[in-house]
Amino acid sequence: MNNSRIRPVVYTVILAAATLLLTGCLEVVQHIGSGPGDSVDNYVRVTLQRGIFSFAEAFGGEAMTDEDFAEEFGMSEQEVLEDLPAGVSARFEPVITEFDFGFSLRTTTDRSFRSDEGAFVPMIRDGSLYIHLPPGDEEEADEAAFFLASAKYRIILDKEVMPHVSSAEIVGTGGTTQVDVTEFQNVWLLEFPVLLWFSGGNKPVIQVRS
Repeated sequence: MNNSRIRPVVYTVILAAATLLLTGCLEVVQHIGSGPGDSVDNYVRVTLQRGIFSFAEAFGGEAMTDEDFAEEFGMSEQEVLEDLPAGVSARFEPVITEFDFGFSLRTTTDRSFRSDEGAFVPMIRDGSLYIHLPPGDEEEADEAAFFLASAKYRIILDKEVMPHVSSAEIVGTGGTTQVDVTEFQNVWLLEFPVLLWFSGGNKPVIQVRS
């Protein structure tokens, strides 16, 4: 049997498997709904799939413990909560499962809340909704583009908060990009590539217009 013909096939299979595992490694899911009284409840979950590291370990990489993940990716309670402004009631919870590592953040704000400082915290102003994101890193985004090619940021927005959505966009240093909006019976679904956040500069912001 000709080994020279087998090697390219094996390498192709390995590359394809790596691509499938690595391109969906990061997931961001956010739900924005109506809370008690005149408040807005917000939940965001940012997770990294452990599968990519298990794959690397199988090919000779080092195993990573929970402590390694925490040190490497810096998802600590202090880092998530320290920049939240006054008027935000927040609860941080680490996400450590067999499949994922990351954190979730629950916040409650009055509809009158106004601040550009609260990362992931929705703000309603003049009939539009704004979500300011943590600063991106364009250099790292370029380096991670292959690994994050299919990683998505998904927002589930209750119609009790915004009965009508005419358009949505993410604004960053690279300009303005339209966000896909899908209407369901009781919610809106907004989706965009995580790379738009990571390459958005110091103050990327999601704008949802009624």
